[in-house]
Amino acid sequence: MNFQQLKIIRESARCNYNLTDVANALFTSQSGVSRHIRELEEELGIEIFIRRGKRLLGMTGPGKELLVVAERILNDANNIRRLAIAAMLACGEADIGIASERLMSEESLAAFLYYRWHLAVDYLPPGDHRALTAGCGIQSCGVDAGYRAKRSGF
Repeated sequence: MNFQQLKIIRESARCNYNLTDVANALFTSQSGVSRHIRELEEELGIEIFIRRGKRLLGMTGPGKELLVVAERILNDANNIRRLAIAAMLACGEADIGIASERLMSEESLAAFLYYRWHLAVDYLPPGDHRALTAGCGIQSCGVDAGYRAKRSGF
């Protein structure tokens, strides 16, 4: 079991069980979403979703219980990330990204905080994606500009 599988379960409920919408929301493929669901159901030994053919219609009883737990785990993980960011800021080091409009939901921004880059730059102007994306795929996360800040003396 992993975070991606739990995110897929949560997004499935949010997206009315439309796996194409789930894939788009999580920036992955529909076949990958289906595979993660199948693997999680096999690992847990339960059916999470009510199906008609290949279509998901809703959640089974155990699936609904899993959703509650998955949401709690994902919220706790985001809280841990926020604590880590607060600790970095307290010691004087932080990476800051400015996200584009497609990342403006609170959920997407919280997920975006996970993606940190480590480049020796002071400021990258909007549209200068070359340095931001060097070897780390940040452009796919929608970064428009970025700062690298480190206070000395700590």
